[in-house]
Amino acid sequence: MAIDKISTEGIADDAVKGAKIAMGADAAGDILTFDGVSYVRLPKGTAGQILKMNSTATSLEWADSPVELVSYSEPSNAASVELTTGFSANFDVYEIYYELVPATDGGNLHVLFSTDGGASYKTGASDYRYTTWGKQDNSLAPQAFSTSSPFVLLHASNTVGNATGRGISGSLRLVRPLSTAMKTFVTFETSLFDPSGNSYHQHGNGSYNTNAAVNALKLVFSSGNMTGKVQFRRFNNSI
Repeated sequence: MAIDKISTEGIADDAVKGAKIAMGADAAGDILTFDGVSYVRLPKGTAGQILKMNSTATSLEWADSPVELVSYSEPSNAASVELTTGFSANFDVYEIYYELVPATDGGNLHVLFSTDGGASYKTGASDYRYTTWGKQDNSLAPQAFSTSSPFVLLHASNTVGNATGRGISGSLRLVRPLSTAMKTFVTFETSLFDPSGNSYHQHGNGSYNTNAAVNALKLVFSSGNMTGKVQFRRFNNSI
């Protein structure tokens, strides 16, 4: 009997091996997909890409991920956390998420900017300005602000406790930090426990007082080291 005369019923379950359905020029990671007429090979994408439906909802295609993880770290008794890679003209929006506990009880968490990829950080007495406000769980509303500071403060007059269960967590967002059209802002949202166990939630922003491309960032406490977790990600402009 000719091969092309075997009926579907004549093929045993699980009998067709991969070599029998090879499409030609196959590579590890390729996908078999139906184009409306027959099954065709969709070549693998590149590292970090995601699979999505095309604009006409007729076939699959590979695309750059809208969000990319730049780095993730778990500092352990570290002096600071520096984010020195990942700033690119292809990405305008950046977010940092953190959960940190200071080694020294009653510290303040600061953000510093760099314009030379982290080789140095701006710490001049009037390099930054910032404002922060929020609410304490006993109804007080702490706030802090400065138009001339050597750092951006991520909370108000409250400080960060380091006893069991205490610390600070939050997120930072930067938009177009490489642009020199306007000063670079960092917008933040923070929650913390102070040394007495009071809970605070804060919002705020800070900026570098000079129009310059910011291409690295540092998280550092006013004194002592830190332990915790930090995630840095960016959003693709073309998605």
